Amino acid sequence: MPYSTKWCLLISGAGTTAMNMWEATQSGELKGIAEIACVIASRNDTKGIENLKALGFPEERIKVFSPKAFASREDWARAMVAFTKEHNATHFAQLGWLLLTHPIFLQHFGKKGFNLHPAPLDPGHKDFGGKRMYGLAAVTARLKFVQATHHLTPWTEICTHLVTEKYDEGLLVGVFRIPITKTTTANALMQESLQAGYKLTIWTIKAFS
Repeated sequence: MPYSTKWCLLISGAGTTAMNMWEATQSGELKGIAEIACVIASRNDTKGIENLKALGFPEERIKVFSPKAFASREDWARAMVAFTKEHNATHFAQLGWLLLTHPIFLQHFGKKGFNLHPAPLDPGHKDFGGKRMYGLAAVTARLKFVQATHHLTPWTEICTHLVTEKYDEGLLVGVFRIPITKTTTANALMQESLQAGYKLTIWTIKAFS
């Protein structure tokens, strides 16, 4: 039976969520449901490349696409699209992807893709998204806000949302809420957010499949 969805994963860092998704398709919750067709990295030194290869992900299905290597961002986006076509990807997921995705890439996939974000989002209003709001920076910003405003029931959220031409402004797809206590530290919350992110990413891929 063919897979219902074939995913291109976009990464810029260690690729921990991408690694978890690869394992989930091989022997976990996504086995028989979704396939990781290919992986796009934004830099040659992206640690996720070697991490995925160490898990057995085929090297020929991983490729670096840095905008600096192309004459224009349009050429960059077209090359990325060609690579996803080569591997028959039907959907895409931005898992720690730090670049602004080009409209050409978005138009190719339509609404068949999402971004994973480690802090609460409220599209159209002030929230914890934006160009430099990623990873530990976003988690720390939310924690400091909660501490400064003395919430009676403090919490943060991990979100998945559709990808648009602007950072973190797409329609929300899923959320996973995490409670915050008086003793919560930014590093501890980051680790908890990573674990929640794995669960939410699997849920989101299932929702698309």
